[in-house]
Amino acid sequence: MKLPEKVDQDRVKDSIIEVKFTSPLPYEIYLGQIYQSLDETYKYTNRPASGQKNIQLPVDGPRELKLSFGAPLSLFFNEKIKFEIQPGSIIFNCIEKYITWDLYLPEIKKVLNQIQTSKCIVSFNRVGLRYISEYPETDIKSITKFSFSFGMPEVHSDNYSFRSEYKNEDFRVILNLSSKIPTVNTELHNKTISSIDIDVISDNFEIVDLSSLFEIIEQVHTMEKITFFNLLQEDFLKSLNPKY
Repeated sequence: MKLPEKVDQDRVKDSIIEVKFTSPLPYEIYLGQIYQSLDETYKYTNRPASGQKNIQLPVDGPRELKLSFGAPLSLFFNEKIKFEIQPGSIIFNCIEKYITWDLYLPEIKKVLNQIQTSKCIVSFNRVGLRYISEYPETDIKSITKFSFSFGMPEVHSDNYSFRSEYKNEDFRVILNLSSKIPTVNTELHNKTISSIDIDVISDNFEIVDLSSLFEIIEQVHTMEKITFFNLLQEDFLKSLNPKY
């Protein structure tokens, strides 16, 4: 299947990329070294307490690192992306909305190139990429090739969720489909939401050089695109006016 480069109606709600690594240093030590390796365009903030969804990012103020003992999570950000340093991993996300892959990937590469100068990472061993697309007031069966049924054919499901985990080539794919799930989001005026949630993982490696890591990130992204576009019905894909 020829994959589109982009579509007109991008419904990506969230885009998370996790890179796992090994370091001989304690978290508190390499967090400081990573902080020192980043340029002045990145700001730092402590992550809110568990349960707070809205992260208030300070726009101004001194660039001062404060460790949060008991909750060892630290968030950095610039005008396009944010990334969280956790013990053994770096998690990337867009600030507000998805900025397209041709803008997202260079930001990720820039961060990893700067972090690598800290010399606190021995190797990289896992890449996970998760994209969540949302479709308000839409039955998932009307836009995908998915068919849901179970042993009670007389029952009509108002909403449902489906999860599958499988291997595709060298990747592990976790697919979650939800159809017409009620939401209390005030912005959506209590409408239902259907979602396509694809998580692609590569973890059968241990590498040192960034060029190889970037290749794996690209491969994982390609597998996510293959999974997503193969799910869509042809008519629905055409309605998105795909660009090849």
